[in-house]
Amino acid sequence: MADPYLVAAEAVTLDFMLDERARELAGGQLRWFDLKHTKKLVERVRANNPEAGASIQDYHTVRPIPQRQLDAITNKGAILQNREYR
Repeated sequence: MADPYLVAAEAVTLDFMLDERARELAGGQLRWFDLKHTKKLVERVRANNPEAGASIQDYHTVRPIPQRQLDAITNKGAILQNREYR
């Protein structure tokens, strides 16, 4: 009997690993970082999330800087809000 957990080496792609981590980390914050750092966030949200797929944009790969953090810095011109969130 074949091992159901055995995966052929040629089947292990970036998308395969992202799917596996999605099952491991379902609902976890780490998922966003995985997709952002592999540049797959927008593509996979559009393909797999009918609620968010129509509205996600490329700039969603960065997050807005909370206003309280911007207010707290002393060198106001050195750190600016991410462009798309201004």
